[in-house]
Amino acid sequence: MKTAYLTGATGCIGRNLADELLRDGWRVVAACRPSPRTARLAGLGVEVRAVDLADRAAVMDSMPERVDGVFHVAASVSHWRLEAAQQYRDNVVATRNLVAAALARKAGRLVFTSTGATNAHRGCDAAAASRIPCQYVRTKRQSELELEAGLAHGLDAVVTKPGIVIGAYDWNNYSQIFAMLAKRPPVTVVLPGVIEFCHARDIARAHISAWERGRRGQDYTLGGHRASWLEVYRRIAALVGGRPPTRQTPLWVLRLLAYPLVWQSYLTRIRPPLTPQLVMLLEKGGETPAELVAQARDELGYQSAPLDEMLADCHRWMLAEGMLPPARGRQPDLARPARAEG
Repeated sequence: MKTAYLTGATGCIGRNLADELLRDGWRVVAACRPSPRTARLAGLGVEVRAVDLADRAAVMDSMPERVDGVFHVAASVSHWRLEAAQQYRDNVVATRNLVAAALARKAGRLVFTSTGATNAHRGCDAAAASRIPCQYVRTKRQSELELEAGLAHGLDAVVTKPGIVIGAYDWNNYSQIFAMLAKRPPVTVVLPGVIEFCHARDIARAHISAWERGRRGQDYTLGGHRASWLEVYRRIAALVGGRPPTRQTPLWVLRLLAYPLVWQSYLTRIRPPLTPQLVMLLEKGGETPAELVAQARDELGYQSAPLDEMLADCHRWMLAEGMLPPARGRQPDLARPARAEG
């Protein structure tokens, strides 16, 4: 039986990855910060170990000797400046500690979950990475540099770079869009731009493929179905029985909304739903170059399921979790589209 040391098992990608690893017959050791969220793993069959990833000694003690695979999925995705210091610890220091532990424990391979947003900074050094304006992207690129330092010391590592991930076990990210559109009346602010959406289950499978057959030191961009946020909001509205929005919210309006929300957050110490850094990231958009799409397909066998399938899976899971009221009226069957997209 192969053993996996998994971080981020209580999040969307990590929880899907835990399912897929167990399905493939792995023993899964889940390193989790002590939190009520670990209840999400109850009855799953994983071995939960309470670990602060920013504590190197704790990481070292919790990682099994000669573990077959280290899957580092955990990360802070905050765009709030008041969390920048903690985000650096959660992302960069944690990755540094995992690299050190993987080398010391003679791990078979480390698979690190980054983001496609770092492609714009591919090859930049530590000095350049420290100047990336978006703190989330900055810490992910800095984490990639920790992996590169480990490679120079003999670490076997591969990097995955997903787009926007949709699917089951999304407790607090894009599932919020479903909840907003299910309200009466629904929220009318629609994110602008076009971006790529990926099925959480397929992203999880790509992590296992990266462990099995990815090339040492290689990063793989995991793209998906390219769509506007408006299109996605409309499809979600059809699922939850809400009123579909008719237009996107311009970026300049989001900027006007973001600054007062951030200023208010400095007083309340409550994370705002929108920040200038998030708006900055939305402006970038982007599309996975054809050669990177082909690389992930040819070397990992990766291809994301269609948009309707990932939305339907997330919707079905939210209903089962009691996170949504049953939709009114007859709902379209979006679970089994005629052909694959993305």
